[in-house]
Amino acid sequence: MRNYFQKAIYLLLFITFFSCSVFAQVNSPYSRIGLGNIFPTTFSASNGMGGLTVAQFSDLFVYGNNIQYTNPATYSFLSKTVFEVGVYANFLNLQTSTDEFTSGDANLSYFAFGFSPNNKRSQHDFGFSAGLIPYSGFQYNIQQDSLNVTDTLIGTQSINYRGDGTLYQFYGGLGYNYKFGEDSIHKATYHNSIGVGVNGGYLFGSLENITVASFPDAGNSFSTKYVRGTDMGGGIMNAGLTYQTTFGKYDKRDIENKVDTLYTLNIGASFSPSIQIDGTQSISWFTVKKFDEVEQIVDTLLIKNDTSTSIVIPAQFTAGLSFNNFKNQDGSKTKFSVGAEYTTTLWSQYEGFQYSDSLANSYRIKIGAEIIPSREDKTKRLIPYRFGAYVGKSYVVVDGEQLSDFGITIGSGIPFGISRLNIAANLGFRGNNAEIQETYANFSLGFNLNDLYWFQKREKQ
Repeated sequence: MRNYFQKAIYLLLFITFFSCSVFAQVNSPYSRIGLGNIFPTTFSASNGMGGLTVAQFSDLFVYGNNIQYTNPATYSFLSKTVFEVGVYANFLNLQTSTDEFTSGDANLSYFAFGFSPNNKRSQHDFGFSAGLIPYSGFQYNIQQDSLNVTDTLIGTQSINYRGDGTLYQFYGGLGYNYKFGEDSIHKATYHNSIGVGVNGGYLFGSLENITVASFPDAGNSFSTKYVRGTDMGGGIMNAGLTYQTTFGKYDKRDIENKVDTLYTLNIGASFSPSIQIDGTQSISWFTVKKFDEVEQIVDTLLIKNDTSTSIVIPAQFTAGLSFNNFKNQDGSKTKFSVGAEYTTTLWSQYEGFQYSDSLANSYRIKIGAEIIPSREDKTKRLIPYRFGAYVGKSYVVVDGEQLSDFGITIGSGIPFGISRLNIAANLGFRGNNAEIQETYANFSLGFNLNDLYWFQKREKQ
């Protein structure tokens, strides 16, 4: 098992180094608004199922050992010690009435650890998870040229808007579930469970806006450069609930007829309250000029450092359900999981250093499925296939109209030992009648590294 971990880590480091070296940065003009592009808090397995999270849990489903940050109550359903590490590649195509532009980037996307004793014969189960995931980021580089009609000697005025920086969230969470409704035939087997969980964390990072105004037609002219940088950090939290009921038939003594038609209905919900995050802001304003393509400061017009500021992170609510069949560990019958989920974020609560009055409450409706086909040969690996779709409204408002956002997803999981490599692809569209239409393709690669024995005492040989 240790060899699997070692090889996976080496492969991850290689992929991360390669991705960071090859790709530049996605250029999304809409990320200039609010806190930028909001990154998903899902991992690769969920990405293939439309982003389903809060009701995707089961300690008995073959491929259920995935960390679901959105709902910390699910941590108690982890069946093994698990490490989750992921990388992503994003490609974005921008279209206007006159132009088209394509950009892309790739990087490490998340790192998380989870553990649960998972005592199936006990009425009480606990779980824990901790990790680091991105929250949002500025990803734009916009060039705007216009002809100065009042002064023909100046000619074209060029304004460049650039944004960079990422906010991250480090979290640690606990989950607990209580089992009830004992089976009258199979003692210490329960039909129902209810769970609660909470994450506490720290949101931190830096965001920077740069605006440069220049006059390319005037050879000896100077440019003005405005830089605003914001550093922030503060505590965050979210809580979750789970309910699971099991029904159907299972009799491990009836080997000939293989009576194993057990199903679960999972219901999950999570809530993140609105929280104020403190920070500092620095503003600089320069006159600059390029000498041999090197930008040099000619004059300093304004420097204002470490001004106290704050932002209000909006509240978010998610609810979902899933229907699953499980047991039948030999793989002789097809397994499946289907689910649906609704998420809304109250961006009208957002207060920040810019664009506070142009954000709207967002929502997303997601559906997804995972299918594990049956196998006749027990030596063959069980491979899941995942599908999903989503539709909703972004928090971005352009010309009084809220932008639509929809897409489709596919994914799979390649097993090695008791661990696996999850892959997912997402093709989506953001826009409506706005001037800029975005078509994006996201690819995620996640290592789900499991080990049964990290916290178990081993017998001496």
